Amino acid sequence: MQHHVKKPEAREVLRYQMPLDLSVNYEGTSEEIPIPSPDVSTRGMFIPTSRIFPVGSVLK
Repeated sequence: MQHHVKKPEAREVLRYQMPLDLSVNYEGTSEEIPIPSPDVSTRGMFIPTSRIFPVGSVLK
């Protein structure tokens, strides 16, 4: 029986770690939601939060 090892996901563009303390606001609210340093690329960023937002939500 062969065991296949998954290769790491190949990225189309480089990602950069931002060593910053950041927070976001959900559209229309004043609540600041702290986020860990995101990975940023020329195509955008993934923002992990403790809350779930609908797809297409506007965060500031």
